Amino acid sequence: VTLAESFNEMAGSLEAADRRRKQLTSDVAHELRSPVTNIIGHLDAVEDGVAAATPEHLGIISAEAQRLHQLIEDLGQLAEADEGEIRLFREEQNVGAIVSRAVEARQPGAVERGVQLSCDCPTAVASVDASRIEQVVGNLVDNALTAVGETGVVSVDVVAGAGHVHIAVNDNGPGIPDELLGSIFDRLRRGDKARTPGDSGRGLGLAIARALVRAHGGDIT
Repeated sequence: VTLAESFNEMAGSLEAADRRRKQLTSDVAHELRSPVTNIIGHLDAVEDGVAAATPEHLGIISAEAQRLHQLIEDLGQLAEADEGEIRLFREEQNVGAIVSRAVEARQPGAVERGVQLSCDCPTAVASVDASRIEQVVGNLVDNALTAVGETGVVSVDVVAGAGHVHIAVNDNGPGIPDELLGSIFDRLRRGDKARTPGDSGRGLGLAIARALVRAHGGDIT
C-alpha cells in the first residue's frame, strides 16, 4: 500500500509540475510578445515613412529593447535558481550599508513621485553577496514605491538578530490581498490585475528576490 501511495503521489507531483511548466511557457511567451511587437511596430512605421526616426521614436524602441533584454536576464537568473546554480560571492559585509545604498539610489525617483523614502540602517554584519542583497532590496523598494502612489511613505529597517539580519520594507500602500499572500512570490504573479498602460513590470522580480534570499540560507515573506 505504501508503494502504491508513493507512486500516486509521485505521479501527481509530475502532473502538477508539467502544468506549471506549460503555464510558465505560455506566460513567458506573452511577456516576450509585447516588447517584440512594439519594437517591430515602431520600426515598420519608420521604414514605411509613417513616422520619422526621431529621438523620441528611437527612445521608445531602445526602451523596449532594454525591457526585452532585462526579461531574458531575469529568466536566466530563475533558470540558475532552478538548477541550484546561483553563484554567490559572499564576504563579511555591513548589511546596513548595503541596504542604505539601495535606498539612496532610489531617492531621486521617490522625490519625483512625491514619496517619502527613509532608511533606518544601523550596522549589521553578515556573510552575504553585496550585489545580490542590493538587488533584492532594490526590487522590494521599487515595488513599494509603485504601490504607494503619490504622497506615500516607504521605510526600510535593518535589525541585527542572533545569527541573522532582518530587513523589512514597509509602506502605507493598499497592501496585498489575503488570497494572494501565498503566491505573490510565484513567477509572473502580479498583485494588481489592472495594471496601468505602459507598465513594464514583468512579474519576475519577487520570484528572483526569493531565490536570491534562499540561496543565502534565508527566507522572504
